[in-house]
Order: sequence, then C-alpha cells, then structure tokens
Amino acid sequence: MKNDIRLEIIPSFRYYTPIIKKSYSRISAPDNYVERELELQVPSSNCEFIHHFPVILENGVPWEHAARFLTSRCLELNPPHPNTVVGIARDLLSFKQWQSENEIDYLRCDKVPKSPVRRFKRHLLNSDSSASVIKRKLGRLVSFYRWLIEEEGVHFDKPLWNERDLKVLTKNGHGATFAIAVKTTDVQQVSGSNGGHQGNGYDGYIKDGGLLRPYSIEDQKLLFETLDKIGNTEMTLSFLIALVTGARLQTIFTLRACHFEFEVEENSEEQLILAGYWPKHRQPSEGQKRANNARLINTKSNKPTKLHFPSWLYKKIAVYLNSYRYRKRAAKSKHYVDAPEKQYVFLSTRGNPYYVASKDPLITTYLKPPQGGSVQQFISQQLRPLLKESGFEEHFKFHNLRASFGMNLVRSNALDLGTGAGLTMTELFGLVQSRMNHSQFSTTQQYLAFDTKSKLASKVQKDYESHLNELIEGVR
Repeated sequence: MKNDIRLEIIPSFRYYTPIIKKSYSRISAPDNYVERELELQVPSSNCEFIHHFPVILENGVPWEHAARFLTSRCLELNPPHPNTVVGIARDLLSFKQWQSENEIDYLRCDKVPKSPVRRFKRHLLNSDSSASVIKRKLGRLVSFYRWLIEEEGVHFDKPLWNERDLKVLTKNGHGATFAIAVKTTDVQQVSGSNGGHQGNGYDGYIKDGGLLRPYSIEDQKLLFETLDKIGNTEMTLSFLIALVTGARLQTIFTLRACHFEFEVEENSEEQLILAGYWPKHRQPSEGQKRANNARLINTKSNKPTKLHFPSWLYKKIAVYLNSYRYRKRAAKSKHYVDAPEKQYVFLSTRGNPYYVASKDPLITTYLKPPQGGSVQQFISQQLRPLLKESGFEEHFKFHNLRASFGMNLVRSNALDLGTGAGLTMTELFGLVQSRMNHSQFSTTQQYLAFDTKSKLASKVQKDYESHLNELIEGVR
C-alpha cells in the first residue's frame, strides 16, 4: 500500500517545553489505601507561537524528525518568515516522498554509496530539475541531516558525505574584507548551479535581493502614463512609492494610516517614515510614536529602515486616506476595526489588504495570508499587456522599481560629481547605501558602476558586430 505523504499548514501553531509537576493519588487495596506519587507533564507558561507552520504527514501522522527540525529553524530565524519555512518543508517533503516510494531507511547508512543523501542526489540529477533547484534541495537536506546528528544524536555507520573546510572572503557593511570559515560537502556540488545571469552590471542586471534591471527614464515615464490610463489609484500610488523611496513590496503594502498623520512643515522637501524593528526610546515622544508605528511595517528580515518620502507624495497619500474611495474600502475591512489608525493604506475593493503584515492579529484566520498576489495579478493581467501595446520592451517586474530608484539617485548626482558643486564619490556612495539600506558594500558598488559597465559592454558588442561586418564584406 502506497503511503499518503503530504504537507499541511497549521495557521496557528503553539509549542512549549513541558514541566514536571508531582501529584499524589490514593489507590484502593483490600485492607487500606495506598498513596502513590505521580509525575505529570503539563504545559509551561512560556509558550511560543508560530503562524502558518508546515507539517509533513505520513498517513495522517506527523513526521516527527521534520517537525522538530522545522521548529528549530523557526527559533533560529526569529521570527521566521512563513514562506521560508514552508519552502524548507516542501524540499523535505520531496525527499520523504522519494524515500517512501523507494523503501529507503533515511536513518541508515551502512555503505558510503548507499548514503540516503547521495542516492537522493542521483535521483535529482536524473530528474528535470534545474541545477540551482537541485543544489538548494541538497543544501537543505544536508542541514536536516546535520541537525539529526548534532541535535538528535542519530548515528550512522558510514559517513553520509565527504566534508571539508573552506575560507570564504566577504565584506562587512563598511567595505572591510574578512574571511569566514564554512563547511562544504561533495554532495552539494552540482555543475551548472551558478549558471544564468550573475548581476554584474555587464549583463544589464544588478544583484540586490534578486536580479534587478533598472528602467530608463523613458520607460519610467511610459509606465506611469500606462498606469494613468488604467486608473487604479492604489496601484499608481504604490508604484510611485516604490520608485521614489526604493521600498520593497512587503514594506509598501503594510504601510498604515498612522504613518501619514503627521503635519508636513512648510518648505519641507521630505518626510521620514520608520519601518521595521527600531529600538525603543525611554521617554514618550513623537520619535517614540514613530518607532512604535515602525513595527507595523514589514521589512526584509525586520531590518530597521528609513523611508524618505517626497513631501508632495506624502501629502498625496494623506489626501487619499481622507477620500471617499479609501473610506469605503476601509469600512469593509475586518482588520483593525477598533484601531483605524493602524488600518492598511492599500486595500482592495473588498477591504482586504494586499499583503497581511506578520504581526497582524488576524493573520491566523487565513489559510494562505495575502502576500502581494493581487498586485502580481494586476501586473500580469492589466499592466503588462498595455505596456507592450505602448512600446515598453522590457518584461515588467515590480521589484525592478527598486533598482530604478537606486539608478535615479546615482544619475541625478552624476553630472556634478566631484565638481565642488555636488557630492564627492564617497558622499554619493554613502547616500545610496543609506537610502537603499544596503548591508553589503558590494551591493551599493554595483549601482555606482552600473552605467560604466553597461556602456563598456555595449561598446564591446558594437565593435564585435563591426568586426563581423568587415569579415562578411571581405568574403563577398
């Protein structure tokens, strides 16, 4: 009989370490009562909470090792993003299904070639999976087995893989280079896993939380002309925020009404909005209020982030929040009914948020919380077709607006760079790094070198084409 192995998501998962309490009971005997001592495991008051926790079931019973491993990963990530944990679970699920179908004991390795990890690698190499997917699955499987050995004390007669130490050079946020020790295994080496675009500037991409392609000023203008034709106010405003602040999708769509309640001072060019986890101030103040409100907004890894809004856009959103269109949507929303100041800025016609924040009290009422799917649907169904008709040649991606913001920042300061009338190169580097909240020196450097590398690549291509034309003319 084939085992039924599947993945289920628990919207609200609570776990705890039991504590031992002693209890006494009296049992009846022929002549008298005998009192005996019992040890009971009861829940402790220190209960942890994870929303949308994945559980792998085999014939309806949780796979215990996987459940404990995923719980440990949640503790390490602190707090975990559900997409990350579910992604790990899906890769473990594919391993579990393969192991079950082939009747392989994943806790046994009596011969090196029969290591369950090596055998799973051979299976993946014979599948249609790409090299990068294979490498990801093997990396997560190795992490799972390391945990089994180090934390669960599982013993294998033969080694599951060959291991060696490497020194990898990296840079900190200030650009200083240092070496870190990492462990690598032979089973994780997959040829072709580094293929595709590298995001080095020469290929027209920047590697910044993904491979991003900045849009030209002409394409940016065409984009907003197209958005104006569509007439979706929420999408137009959110796309504007992305282009002029560099904020990511999860940050933009978890902005709240309270972030736009501050009065704009006369002649003020910018308004600052804090996002993510900022340290708390001891004394109550407007700064404390901004820091508290910042935690309502999702950022990458909860990183403290500063969003610099042009005053004209800040005012425009404040006006929108007082419009009949917004009030009608907010009245339909089930979120923050008793705290309207915490209501999302961007809501659908049904009053649903486009992206539910990780700390939203109602997040566990969703089996799959909204995480920008409606935005992507708008892009694919409405925006891209009209952009194509208008002559927009690029494949539009929302995240490319972040790269476009970075390049706008660089190009707007490039003409006066180092002239005395503008910024120095060091100042421009600091400005880009600060506004885009980069941790890595190398990420910011890509923006400053992008145009130079793109022009060089273009020149090389033109020279090569010219050389080919000369050859062809010589043949004739």
